[in-house]
Amino acid sequence: MQVSGIVPLYNNTNQNTTLGLGAYGTEVKLMFCGNLPASIFDKGYFNTELAYRKYYSTQGPNQVSLLTTIGYPVTKHNQISLDLLLFKSISSDKAFNPNFFAERDFEFFKPSLNFGHTFTRRFSLFVGGYYVPFGINTGVGYGGQMLAVFKL
Repeated sequence: MQVSGIVPLYNNTNQNTTLGLGAYGTEVKLMFCGNLPASIFDKGYFNTELAYRKYYSTQGPNQVSLLTTIGYPVTKHNQISLDLLLFKSISSDKAFNPNFFAERDFEFFKPSLNFGHTFTRRFSLFVGGYYVPFGINTGVGYGGQMLAVFKL
């Protein structure tokens, strides 16, 4: 279980160039992870996260997400993973906002396929691609991500 606080480090004075919601909030996350059964994948792993996020403003929103990851180490230094993300944001503000950073009422489903490589004990790099096949008040399409991990 993880509990987090959300503190915006900016001020929304111009509604046309909003960086985000600009509101304080909290998040509670339940996580469960472990090894996949040997009958499915000999060395595979899974991670599941269920999160609830609440923003303290007059229009909310309240957000719920479910992220499930299934991963498999291909070699000692390489791994692949599949992420499935369901995300729903609920707000009394139902109006569509063309600035997607300020949108409060939306939902989407985003599967992604990722590849990770460990270069040294202290440096790993992950790249992946995703496709959003379903979304309400949000974009539907594809994209990519890159994540570098440096261990101190």
